[in-house]
Amino acid sequence: MASISFCKFHGFGNDYIVFEAIDLRGIFSIEDFARKVCHRNIGIGGDGIAVLEKLDSEADYLCRIINPDGSEAGFSGNGTRCAVAYLYFKNLWSAENLKLQTKSGIKNYQLLERGENTFWFLAELSKPKFDLPKTPLSKMVLSEANEAQDTQGFSLLLAEEKILIGFTFVDVGNPVACIFVEDFDALDWRSIGQKIEHFTDVFPERTNAVFIKTIDKKNIEIRIWERG
Repeated sequence: MASISFCKFHGFGNDYIVFEAIDLRGIFSIEDFARKVCHRNIGIGGDGIAVLEKLDSEADYLCRIINPDGSEAGFSGNGTRCAVAYLYFKNLWSAENLKLQTKSGIKNYQLLERGENTFWFLAELSKPKFDLPKTPLSKMVLSEANEAQDTQGFSLLLAEEKILIGFTFVDVGNPVACIFVEDFDALDWRSIGQKIEHFTDVFPERTNAVFIKTIDKKNIEIRIWERG
């Protein structure tokens, strides 16, 4: 098997393996490939892979983000910044600004500062959307919230744990269920996050789950369960 060139970057600890699409032409299944290389024991290890391809269009490059389970993400802020860092690191791009085509649309990136192996960007996110995906069950959840005159707060019942989880939904290219908590140690947030991710009657494409603890009016602490 021919060798494949790659680089690994991280954004705030969220690590991605970056490839160029031209180097993956011999890969039959990008899904299987991502599962193997992201494995932290027998692969390179990572939270996903980013695949870059040069474009001759409104955007400068196409970036696909593939999760460790082989599914394709709509968008990843850290993943795309890792991909853009790769382009500068490999001297494939030198201009201050770059347009990246993602599954969630074209995003703009501006290089603010460059160190020896570090890059700081002003990165564009999608406009937040607070509407739940349209499913029969989500319509019931939305109806109950409207009756309670709560336009953003929803609840899910985890039957096995006998826990009612309140959450706020937001989508900035990837769906996120935001759950406010008082104490991370008081609940198994990883187990709950995994079950919320797979609550496909409400989230047909699954969802990320972010657990948020308010420290004060200016600071929060979070724990993230990422889908995939």
